[in-house]
Amino acid sequence: MGIPIHALSNMDRPACHFSRFTTTCHTTPTGQGGSARHDNVHEPESLLTYLVDHVERGVLFPGTDANVRFLSRHKRRLLDEGFHLCIPDEAVLTKAVNKSDLADFCAEHGFPVPRTVVVDSVSDLQAVADRLQFPVVLKGVFMKNHAFVASADALPHTYELFLRRFGGKTDQCRAVAQEWIPGPPERFAKLYVVCDEQSRVVAHHTLRRVRVHVRRDGSQGDTLIAKTEKIQSFIDRWLPFFEAIRWVGVASLECKYDERDGEYKIIEINPRPWAILKVSVDCGVNVPLLYYRLALGKPVERQTQFAEDQYYIRLLWGNIDVPEPWRSLGMLATRRITLREVWRVYRTLIRNRRRVSIDVGSLRDPWPTVACMYYYGVRYFTRWF
Repeated sequence: MGIPIHALSNMDRPACHFSRFTTTCHTTPTGQGGSARHDNVHEPESLLTYLVDHVERGVLFPGTDANVRFLSRHKRRLLDEGFHLCIPDEAVLTKAVNKSDLADFCAEHGFPVPRTVVVDSVSDLQAVADRLQFPVVLKGVFMKNHAFVASADALPHTYELFLRRFGGKTDQCRAVAQEWIPGPPERFAKLYVVCDEQSRVVAHHTLRRVRVHVRRDGSQGDTLIAKTEKIQSFIDRWLPFFEAIRWVGVASLECKYDERDGEYKIIEINPRPWAILKVSVDCGVNVPLLYYRLALGKPVERQTQFAEDQYYIRLLWGNIDVPEPWRSLGMLATRRITLREVWRVYRTLIRNRRRVSIDVGSLRDPWPTVACMYYYGVRYFTRWF
C-alpha cells in the first residue's frame, strides 16, 4: 500500500526489526537507574515524553493490551501532538477489560454472561461455593491468567495461589469466579470487529475453534485449529454490544455457546489487534488498513462479507504472540503436547493448504520468524547453563 511503518519497542532487537516492511525501528532508551527501558507499565510518563519528542507523527497502532491502555490514558495529549488514533476512551476500555465490570454491564444491558461472582478475600469463598455450580474458572479481574477449579474443596488453595503470585500488584489480587460452560471446543466462537468514532461496526468476521490443546487438569487451552465461519445468530446477538458500550477501534469478543439456554455467553473482550490478524486479512477483512483509514478520518465503506473456511493453524506452542519453536519442543518432550495433537494439526494443514493462515509469519517476510527462532532459542537453552 506504500504506507511507511515505524516500529517502537523496548526490546533491543524485536522481531519487527527484521521485517522488510518496517521502515524504521525505534528502541526506547534505558529508564531510571539504567536497568530497564522506558515502557508503558513501569515508566509511562517517560515513554510518553519519548514518543512526543522522538517518534514520527502518524497513526499509532498498538500491539498489546498494555499499549492500548497506555494510549487510551494519554489519548487527548497524543491527538493534540499530531498523532492519529482509533481507540476507545479510558472509561470504556476499563469497563471492557475489568471482568467484574464487564459482567455487570452485560447483565444490565441484556447480553448473556456466565454466572459470575467477585472474590475479594478468602472469606468470600464460601459464598462463591454456594452460588456457583462446579467446575468454575477463577480469573484475575484485569489479568489473562485463569485457573480451572473442579470442586469447592480446591477453590481456597487455588485462590491462595492467586494471592501469592499477584497479591503484591495493585488490584491484581481481586478475582472473579465464573461458571464453566460445558461443551466441546467447537462451541467457542470469536467476533472480530472494527468500529468507527461513532461506535458503528464498519467491518466484522467470525471464527470458530476446531481443535484446542487440552491441559492436564481437563481445561481447554490454546487454540490449535480454527476457521472462519459466518455464525449469523452469534453476529446478530453481539454486534449491538459494541454500540452499547461505545467502542472505538478494533476488538475481538470471545463467547461460548451454552446449549442449556441456547445463548452465546461472553468469556472476554480483547481490546487490541489479535495475534491471528493474518486470518482476518486472508478472509478479506483488512483490519490494519481499515484502522489506518479510520484513524486518519477517511471514509470507510461498511464491510459485512468475508470468506468462510479460512483456516488458522498453530504450528508452534508456547507464547502465542512470539513464535517459540524451542518451547514447543519442550512441551512435546514433557508431553504437554502429544504427537497425536501435532499430527492432527499438520494433517489439517496439508488437507487445506490453499486456505490456511499459520502463526509463524510469511514466506514473503520470513526474517522475523528466523530471528525469533534464534534469539528465543538462545534464551531458552541458556537457562540450563
